[in-house]
Amino acid sequence: MDTTDIRDIRTNPRFAETYQKLAGVRLNPRRHTASSALEHSEAVAARAGALARANGCTAREARLLEDLGRAHDIGKVTGTARPERSLEVLRECGIDDPELLALVERHDTNLPWYMSHERGQPPSDKAWRRLATQVPLRLLCLFMVAD
Repeated sequence: MDTTDIRDIRTNPRFAETYQKLAGVRLNPRRHTASSALEHSEAVAARAGALARANGCTAREARLLEDLGRAHDIGKVTGTARPERSLEVLRECGIDDPELLALVERHDTNLPWYMSHERGQPPSDKAWRRLATQVPLRLLCLFMVAD
């Protein structure tokens, strides 16, 4: 698939308007170096794109990861950090790319896996297989590093 198969979400007027509202969402300085969710999202998008290119991803995959960087926290405009709310906002904006939505939904998967590690219990093979059926693991891992 080439880059024409995925539209840049920034060209979606409803998303662009909602995205700009992230400038008013302040982040916890203990967890983030960026002061606003907009600044954080732009930095994540840039890092995700750079990581994609450095790791041999296709132009389409790089665009997908950049879009994920911009979209992953869009739900914060509603006052919540839950990925489910980001999915609702994206759908309200008319964004329906199933791959992007699946990645947004699971972009915080690292937290439960980290907690499992802290308990000394590595994720099970079943958990890995289940996640691998839901999203491209390579792209999710690159994104987690970017985020």
